[in-house]
Amino acid sequence: MSRKAIVGMVATILLTNAGADTPHPRPDFERAEWLSLNGVWEFQFAPENREGTAPLQVSPLHERPYEGTIRVPFGWDSKLSGVQRTDYKGEAWYRREFSVPANWLGKRIWLCFGAVDYRAEVWVNGQRVGQHEGGYSEFRLDITPQVRYDRPNTLVVVAEDLTDHETPIGKQTPSWYTSTSGIWQTVWLETTGQAYVRTHQIICEADDSGAPNGKVQITVEVDRGGVETPLSVEIRSTERQFPAVRTELAPNTESATLTLTVPGARLWTPETPHLYPFEIRLLRGSALEDTVQGYFGIRTVLCEGGPTINASLILEGITCAACVWLNETHLARQKGITAVEVNPDLEHAKVYFSLLTGESAEVTRALQKAAGFLRTELSRRMRLRSVPQLHFLFDESLERGNRISHLIDEAIAEDERHHRDD
Repeated sequence: MSRKAIVGMVATILLTNAGADTPHPRPDFERAEWLSLNGVWEFQFAPENREGTAPLQVSPLHERPYEGTIRVPFGWDSKLSGVQRTDYKGEAWYRREFSVPANWLGKRIWLCFGAVDYRAEVWVNGQRVGQHEGGYSEFRLDITPQVRYDRPNTLVVVAEDLTDHETPIGKQTPSWYTSTSGIWQTVWLETTGQAYVRTHQIICEADDSGAPNGKVQITVEVDRGGVETPLSVEIRSTERQFPAVRTELAPNTESATLTLTVPGARLWTPETPHLYPFEIRLLRGSALEDTVQGYFGIRTVLCEGGPTINASLILEGITCAACVWLNETHLARQKGITAVEVNPDLEHAKVYFSLLTGESAEVTRALQKAAGFLRTELSRRMRLRSVPQLHFLFDESLERGNRISHLIDEAIAEDERHHRDD
């Protein structure tokens, strides 16, 4: 068996395994032919000069082995990356090889990054294929001209994260949280035809009351990739839950809005979050150029007169400052607690909760932990000199939400008195 055939067979096995065992990183925009590049990569920080203040002019494209390895997609600050260097800020080099299946020949091949913090520059087989700036956003590069099929391909990524005041860093500071630097989301390959679906937007229609009427508008944007002949866009249910719709794209058109009608629509709610899987097909005549699978929920969200979902009021008078204790709130929700939230506005700072079931040890522990968070947030956000011991309210009956509100009112009043005394 030739080397080319062996490479193609191995790559096909890898592709099959990625599709079977690894969830696609974009379940809302999923293509069937894809290959995960997560795993162990070669890795090193950029070499420094003797003073240790600036990188040497050494190319990351050299063929010598890198100094170590890293597990992608974990930032080099993370323990799971195998590096765990929280002190390093600067440039780092990543390298790995990949092969593609022979049946990808003739298709467009895209190299996709879920996110790289903060700047990234990318080479394939020694050729620079693109760069990106922004640590939170996905980007993808067309590497079709650079890919080879007769032997493995070499991918090099240079990531730079200075975590300085010129970079949007959020809470990635020593006083908040550990930074997340370098490649920290999935890296993968996927294929399309010459023309492909670039993005889509989903909007649920509503009646006069604001409730969904079972109609869903999906706007599909395509990239023709030089294709001048008419294209067709078709949207259909993968579970036959609604009729398929189709429209034609004139030669100079790259977007279309299609309206689906879902019979007996099941609305999305927090209690019953029903989703409808669907498929977008882009065709040139009878030839399939691209297929993307996703899903949608049928719901409307309005804020006039109070927040509503599907025209039903949900949490009147309650806003959320920061729900960082997700496990605890999920548990509390399961037990019937509808909200434990903080409004960051000083004049309307309240904490509300309502109980639909009796107390339990699990709920008590969850709310005790939540209360610790609330006290910290109140101290930080409102700069109160004294914050009431909220946690004791959760130890006993769990039914006195108004007492929490009263305690916070007292704390605000006390703080105002201190300011007047000053």
